[in-house]
Amino acid sequence: MQTLNNKWLKASVLGTTWAASEIVLGSFLHNLRVPFSGNILTAIGIIILISASYRWKEVGLFWRAGLICAIMKSLSPSAVIFGPMIGIFSEALLLEFGTRLFGRNLLGFMVGATLAMTWVLFQRIANFLIFYGADIVQIYTGLMKMAEKQLSMKVDLVWLPVVILVVVHVLFGVLAAILGVRTGWMVQEGHRVFFVPQGDGKLVKKDGGVPFDYSINWLVINVLLMVAGFITVNFLSIYWWVPVIVLIVIIWASRYKSALRQLTKPKFWVFFVIITMLSALVFSSFQEGSDAIEAGLLSGVQMNFRAILVIIGFAVIGKELYNPVVKSFFKGSQFSQLHLALELSFESIPNVLSRLPSAKEFFRRPVSVVYLLLSHAEEQLKSYSSQGGKIFIVTGEKEEGKTSSLIEIIEKLKSRGVRVGGFISPRIMVDGKTIGYYIESVLDGRRQLLMTETEQNGFQKIGRFWLDPVVIKRVTSTIEEQALSPSIIFIDEVGRLEMEGQGWDEVLRSLLLANVVVVIAVRKAFVDEILKHYSIINAALYSCGSEEMSLLPDRLRKTLSDSMVGN
Repeated sequence: MQTLNNKWLKASVLGTTWAASEIVLGSFLHNLRVPFSGNILTAIGIIILISASYRWKEVGLFWRAGLICAIMKSLSPSAVIFGPMIGIFSEALLLEFGTRLFGRNLLGFMVGATLAMTWVLFQRIANFLIFYGADIVQIYTGLMKMAEKQLSMKVDLVWLPVVILVVVHVLFGVLAAILGVRTGWMVQEGHRVFFVPQGDGKLVKKDGGVPFDYSINWLVINVLLMVAGFITVNFLSIYWWVPVIVLIVIIWASRYKSALRQLTKPKFWVFFVIITMLSALVFSSFQEGSDAIEAGLLSGVQMNFRAILVIIGFAVIGKELYNPVVKSFFKGSQFSQLHLALELSFESIPNVLSRLPSAKEFFRRPVSVVYLLLSHAEEQLKSYSSQGGKIFIVTGEKEEGKTSSLIEIIEKLKSRGVRVGGFISPRIMVDGKTIGYYIESVLDGRRQLLMTETEQNGFQKIGRFWLDPVVIKRVTSTIEEQALSPSIIFIDEVGRLEMEGQGWDEVLRSLLLANVVVVIAVRKAFVDEILKHYSIINAALYSCGSEEMSLLPDRLRKTLSDSMVGN
C-alpha cells in the first residue's frame, strides 16, 4: 500500500488548516463586503505558513501546502475556482521563493510576504485584462488623462493610483510577516491559547451533492468552444460574435445549471453598464467623428461579451475537472503523493472546521487564533505520524469469519512469544441465531457478557441488543494499561457504534497515538467510514479468506519489531 511521505503529510495538515481559514473567513468577509478582503485572507495564509515554519522546517513545505489549499478552495460554494486557486498557489510559491533567496529569517519572510501580497494586486489587474482585453487599459488611461485636464494638473496621474496600491500591498505584506514571526515565537515558547469551538464541522459542496455526469468529451468541447469564442470576438464583426457567444452560453447552460449563476448577480450587470458607458465616454473624447460614441459603445459591449465567455467558460471547465477519470490519472501518476495528501485533507477538513473559533474571533485576536490553528495542526500531525503504518484492518461481510481469523492470528503470535492484548467478541448463538456477544480477553482468555437481547438492569439499549457500559469501561482501562508497553492490540467488531462516539471509540483514539500495533475487525460496509472517522492513513487491509491473511502474523511481528527499534 502506498503511503504519504513526511513532507506531504505535513503539507496536507498545513494546507487543510489554511483552507479551513479561507472557507470560514472568506464567507464572513464576502457577506460583509469588507474592503481589501483578498489581502486579509492572503495575510492569514502567510501568517500560518511563516509561524508553522518555526516547527516544521522542511524545504518546499510552503508551495506544497499552498497547492493543497488551492485545490481545496474549490470546496467553497462558488462557480469561480481558477482565480482563487491560482492566487493561493502563486502566493505560496512567492513566499517559498523569498525564503529560498534570503533564508527563513525576518528578511526572507518579509520579502516573500511582500511578493505574495503584491501578487493579489497583480492578479486583480490581470483578471481585468483577461476578462475585458487590452481595451480596458485604454479606458483607464483615458480616464486618468481626462482627470489631469479637469484638475489642470501637470503630474502624470496614470501611474499614481497603481503606485499607491502597490505601497498599501507592501505594507500588508510586511505586517503579515511580522505577525507570522511573532506567532512563530509563541509556538516555540509553548504558549497556550484556548477557545471554545464554534464551528459545526459542516462543509457546503457545490450543487448540493447532486450526481453529475462527467465527461472527458465535454471537457475537450468546452475548451474548443472557448477558443472558438475568442477567435470570433477578436477577428469578426458584431454580427458574428454576438450570436456565436449567445449560442455557446446556451449550450453551456443546457448542461451546467450553475453556468449562468454569475450572470444573475446584480454586480455583473452594474459592471456591464459602467464598462460600456466609460468606453463610450473615453473613445468619444479622444476620437474625432460622429461615430465615436457608437464605436465606444460597441467596444464596451465587446469587452463585456468577452467577460461572459471567460467567466462561464472557466466555470464549466472547472466543473469537468472534478471527473473521477481525471482524479484517477493523478492517482496513478507521478502526482500520487499529491493525490494521497488531498484525500487526507478532504477527509479531515470537516473536523478542522468544527474546531475553528468564530470569524469574529479571528479579528479580535488574530495572532492567538493562528496559534490555536497551529496547535490543532500539530495535534493532527502527531495523530497521523504515530500511525506509522501500524494499523491493520481485518475485514469481511457479516458472519464471514472475522473473529475466527483474529483467533487464528492470535494463536500463531502467542506461540511465537509475541506480546498481545485487546479482545475478541465471540457470538452467543442459540438455534443458529445470534442472541448476544461475549468479550474475551486476548491475554488470559477471560470472558464477560458484553451484549444480550434480553433486557438487563443497568445495560444500555443499542438496536436490538442491551450493552453493559461497565464492561466497556473496565476493558477500556485494561487495554490502556496494555498499550503502555509495545504490543499488538486486537479490537474486534468496530462499526456503527464507534462512529457514533460510543463503544470502543475512546480507546481506539488512544491506541492510534500509542506505541502499539493495532488490529481491528471491521465489516466491509463500514471500512471507508471508519477510515474517515478516525482519519486513518497508511492502514493495511486484509480480507477474510484471502491468501494474504496467512502472511498477516509475520507482518504483524515485523511491524512490532520495527516500532520497538524505532523507539
